[in-house]
Amino acid sequence: MVAKLCRRSAGRRWTIRAILVAVVALIGGALWRVYDGTSASLHAEKGLHATQFTFEAIEDYVRKHNGAWPRSWKELERSSPQMDDVYRWTGGSYKVQEFVSVDFDADPDRLAKQTEEEFQAIRPVGPFYGSYRIEIPFMLEALRQTRELKPRHAEGRKAPEK
Repeated sequence: MVAKLCRRSAGRRWTIRAILVAVVALIGGALWRVYDGTSASLHAEKGLHATQFTFEAIEDYVRKHNGAWPRSWKELERSSPQMDDVYRWTGGSYKVQEFVSVDFDADPDRLAKQTEEEFQAIRPVGPFYGSYRIEIPFMLEALRQTRELKPRHAEGRKAPEK
């Protein structure tokens, strides 16, 4: 009889332990999902703001440099005060590429001829909230205006007669 009672209480103890482990696992899983969701949300928020500020910085660069396109983050950083805002959102110059992709090899003449849908020279990396694409028309306008301001080549003109 005593042996039977010991087996029952041992069985109950294991059942209680299994239930407690399951509860702890569920709570741990729920906390992990909250943490993971919050982290993804913060990354998306940082990505959107970093992308918007990068658009502004490059637009500023294009206007200051007669339509030239920046060739690196360092070149952009030296020219545009908006990069301070980008770095504030991303956590520094070494982390900006985790949030924003820029094609530094892009041809500004080719970009100026693109439609809003074709433009891919600046875009967020990973998930982001909102729409960074509202910045594209302003970028295209800056590229097109600086093309209009560049001196036209005298192609097809005859040299003045002496």
